[in-house]
Amino acid sequence: MLGDTHPDTLNSRNNLAHAYYAAGDLERAIPLLEATLTQREHVLGDTHPHTLNSRNNLAYTRRAAAVAQQPDTATPATAPDHQPPSDTPEQSV
Repeated sequence: MLGDTHPDTLNSRNNLAHAYYAAGDLERAIPLLEATLTQREHVLGDTHPHTLNSRNNLAYTRRAAAVAQQPDTATPATAPDHQPPSDTPEQSV
């Protein structure tokens, strides 16, 4: 049985976090990536390639979360489905 901080367990956690990211579930991905990074730093060291990979994954996911939280900058005039007003007034029947 593998322990909580076994390198294979940490790889599995990293893969699960990536699956959450790919599914768009950043609220679950980020805490899992943070925990995995902390454990990899402790178990493998700061400069181990897997630790560096975890750090990169966390930064990339945080960036995606920040972009997702930015307000939509499209205005009605720039929205793709916007129809400009007609030049002719509506006529009553």
